[in-house]
Amino acid sequence: INLIDNRNYNAILKNGIIKLENNFEKFASYINQNYIEHILKGDLEDSSKVLDIRNSNINNLVNHLIGIDDKIVREFIENEELISVLSLLFNGKIYLRNDPLIQVLNTSEKMTNGNFHTDRYMQFSLMLLLEDVSEKQTHMEYCVNSQKRDTLDFIIHKNFEECEEHINQNEFEIFKVIGKKGDAFLFNSTGIHRAKYILNTKRSIFHLNFTNGHNLYPFKIDFDKTKIRKEIYLRSSPKLKFTEGKWRFF
Repeated sequence: INLIDNRNYNAILKNGIIKLENNFEKFASYINQNYIEHILKGDLEDSSKVLDIRNSNINNLVNHLIGIDDKIVREFIENEELISVLSLLFNGKIYLRNDPLIQVLNTSEKMTNGNFHTDRYMQFSLMLLLEDVSEKQTHMEYCVNSQKRDTLDFIIHKNFEECEEHINQNEFEIFKVIGKKGDAFLFNSTGIHRAKYILNTKRSIFHLNFTNGHNLYPFKIDFDKTKIRKEIYLRSSPKLKFTEGKWRFF
């Protein structure tokens, strides 16, 4: 294990969230120019084969799935820093849970702050900033160290009220997912987090979800399976069993 891999692994186990050391500004520009510009223009004729609109509202929220047949997208997902830390977390078995997602959020209307919540258990999500984001803009907040659960806590997906109570009982440090265009953040989605909405601001992100083989969604966009790394996109989930606080393969 090299120094960066070891540092990333230890930090995400301890805190639940890390910023990858590499910056991916060039990839962020590629997504902006080749996808977001077309999405916002409504010009999907040339790219309709790899795009699938989901819950889109151009004025306020765009959630847009993209395919992994795009070599540039696939190379980003397969970048060594990301794959190295995921391999350590998942013992070499990395599953992309669903298609990559582009999200553009415009808070042009007054919105209450997002509720603190948790997502899938034993899921790690990546959020790539497609533009500079400051704390004066809409951004994600993550409660550091909140990913740790007592093995007797069977409520893996705590509801909003339980999260608020849990936050009130613990003085969590808040990690703000802000930074430069191309900064990438990997976080344990079992940890408590929320979107903090700032009026009249915009945030654009590229989002990925990884698991160790559970909670897999079928890909909505077809792709050529011969062009991908098998150890990353395996879709045939083995039998999983939860024991001693960890998911294990049998």
